Amino acid sequence: MADSVYKVIELIGTSKDSWEKAAAVAVTRAGKSLRELRVAEVVQLDLQLDAKGKVEAYRAKLKVSFKFEGCRSDQIHRHGRACPGHPRLLRYSKGRGCPGIGERKRRRPSDG
Repeated sequence: MADSVYKVIELIGTSKDSWEKAAAVAVTRAGKSLRELRVAEVVQLDLQLDAKGKVEAYRAKLKVSFKFEGCRSDQIHRHGRACPGHPRLLRYSKGRGCPGIGERKRRRPSDG
């Protein structure tokens, strides 16, 4: 098996019916935007109550892991530019870079 890296995030799912459904809601939603989900661990269950103490919602807090792929040299992100360090990068300004990369600015050699 090749070496792999996995990222773990925390999610909270809610349901008016049960904790099981609340957990399923969180995993289903995560599966729509994340690839290669690996493990979902329920770490906390709680209830949301109304002013009279009646149960309004069941909440399930989960830790979900998925395979971390990082950036590929051919990958273009939502801002339309390649990741820092790749030859196709034109410019980055604060808040426009890839998540977790920070602020970087680079220019093509032809830009002077």
